[in-house]
Amino acid sequence: MDALLPSDSPVLFERGLLLRGVLAMDMLPSGVRNAIAAAGPGLLDHRQLLVFGHAGPRMWRALRKAQPEPWTSANPVDEFSLATVRTHLEDELSVHRWAPLYPGPALVPLQDLGTLLGWHQPSPLLVGISEAFGTWFAYRAVVVADSSLPLTPPAGPQPSPCSTCLEKPCLSACRGAALTTGTLSLDRCTTFRASEASPCALRCPAREACPIGAEHRYDADQIRYHYGASLTTIRGMPRSTSRVRPERRATLRQSHCRSRPEPGPARPATRVIGALTGCDDGGATVEGEGRPGQRGLGGP
Repeated sequence: MDALLPSDSPVLFERGLLLRGVLAMDMLPSGVRNAIAAAGPGLLDHRQLLVFGHAGPRMWRALRKAQPEPWTSANPVDEFSLATVRTHLEDELSVHRWAPLYPGPALVPLQDLGTLLGWHQPSPLLVGISEAFGTWFAYRAVVVADSSLPLTPPAGPQPSPCSTCLEKPCLSACRGAALTTGTLSLDRCTTFRASEASPCALRCPAREACPIGAEHRYDADQIRYHYGASLTTIRGMPRSTSRVRPERRATLRQSHCRSRPEPGPARPATRVIGALTGCDDGGATVEGEGRPGQRGLGGP
């Protein structure tokens, strides 16, 4: 995973969307094409699918500078990200035929796209991890566009950085005993995060203990924002829906969360995973803003 340079796109670089993946629409796997087709008519007619992500704290700092708090929008990160992508496409690339898939109501297989791009590998935390940024990156936008950008080279098999981490400090740093088996227990994590005065309410000590990409850790206020939004989601769930059935776990590992609940019926499964990741989209991390509705896992 290589971060963009100012020469690649001044707009994306300055606003912190340092990751851009480019895939040819006619080369996408059938599962991804089916998801795009289900999102709306005519979307498959575009030339390319573009995936944008942030890495490290740069995007957050750019957002805070451009839009000082207090924010009136329920989803400032999503809106800032899409506005940045629009400027990049229309002003920098003169691409005017494009359409957003994510963020939005469509189910976008973010983790599948990240795998195609080589952006992440699995981790015990059930969020994606990269050698360059650890878990401190996230999906910010996916669009279809009539662009003519160079395609991202196909990603070959890559080992997870966790496979060579001997000490695995994340396992012992978990305050809720949710990593005792070596893989995150969604039930234990959400229960402990929602408990009174939980030390994991607004942060994840296990995630912070990971040495991979530690220099790219988000600023403290960004961490509080994403985890605070997801905590609200967890605490608003009926207890009967906060426990995760085993048959849903594979789906949960690809769930995405954004930062404020969307109107309409809730999807308990997606709420749970978003709450765990802090809803920011790191790696396969889906640190969206805190709203349920996406599939894919990355980090907030």
